Amino acid sequence: MSRTVGPTDASVFANFGGGVAWATPGNAILSDNAYATVVLGLGDASQTLKCTGFGFSIPPRANIIGIKLEVERSQTGGGADIRDNQISLFVGGSPEGDNKADTATTWPGADAYATYGGATDTWGLGTLTPAIVNASDFGIGVRAEALAAGTARVDHVRVTVYWELPFHFIVDLSLTNNLTAKTEPTVNDDSGDGYAVGSVWINILPEYRTIYACSDATVGAAVWDNVTVYLSNLKRARQNHSQRPLPDLAICLYDPDTGNTFCVADANALKVRTKIFSISRPNSSEDGPEFYTETAYTLSEMRAVLVGSATPSVTWTIRYAADRSAAGTEVVTGGTTTTNVTTGHSVTVFNNGVIPAGRFVWIETTARSGNVQSLGVTLKYSI
Repeated sequence: MSRTVGPTDASVFANFGGGVAWATPGNAILSDNAYATVVLGLGDASQTLKCTGFGFSIPPRANIIGIKLEVERSQTGGGADIRDNQISLFVGGSPEGDNKADTATTWPGADAYATYGGATDTWGLGTLTPAIVNASDFGIGVRAEALAAGTARVDHVRVTVYWELPFHFIVDLSLTNNLTAKTEPTVNDDSGDGYAVGSVWINILPEYRTIYACSDATVGAAVWDNVTVYLSNLKRARQNHSQRPLPDLAICLYDPDTGNTFCVADANALKVRTKIFSISRPNSSEDGPEFYTETAYTLSEMRAVLVGSATPSVTWTIRYAADRSAAGTEVVTGGTTTTNVTTGHSVTVFNNGVIPAGRFVWIETTARSGNVQSLGVTLKYSI
């Protein structure tokens, strides 16, 4: 999902390289009819009007997909013919990439914006990164030439950056994230709660986890992009991560304290799975069916429903242990009482919601009343 920052004004202006110097280069900061100017004779070229200090703050794991520059310029002088000589990006303080100069077009006599680059144009720089674009020395350069003597004028320059989250992304554990949410994020889940651009929110309750990434943490106006749908449409995206390609959707957890990155490389691993316990005519103290965990299970919901009459009620509990003869650990301490015979009774708060690998898991009943024909409990979990 692409995002846009800008148009943004530069804050630092200077002459660069050879040619005739611009007077008052800082006047290009605003569109206010106060000009950076240079008087050029026939065949002269100006120095480059170097504009930097845009103050971008693109998320560090974003992909830069386009840069658009707009230059408001004009010319004066009878018979003048001022044209572009060089229009370029500045990276690390020097011009880099494509020269976007339109050498065929004369600058107009009245102020007008000329546009260079665009939403999918990286100016021949395949290595543009957020670190480069966010740097204080990133900028643009405008150099003019005279095919007939006159004065070149630049009133304003502005830059727009287009970026998107990659098809795989890393959850930075140094940021505030919510990886076990049970609702969607809102505009009020913002920097006041500790979230920042790059924070990740995972809603664990849908059948497939819904993943959001924060692209704007402004208080009261936070923007959370749902990247799940965007990523699920991806047929195949591979990224060399530690010399190992990651197929499809890759979700990675990054620990800045250790430098370790842990990745879930298969989108299917994010699917919420289910196990079902069913007991026919349960009594008030019954040790029910069981299964064994080969891997750890993280529970997201337990849903129970009864079939019965005369106000049926069953109190039940889920236990797990490495030794089946042991009392085991309860997922919900004290168990849960279910009376629902229609849509089911949902439990999403657990005392011990992560069941380790190598455990037997079983259901027990501890109380019953009314006419209960059957009890069904569905466990939703991920591995």
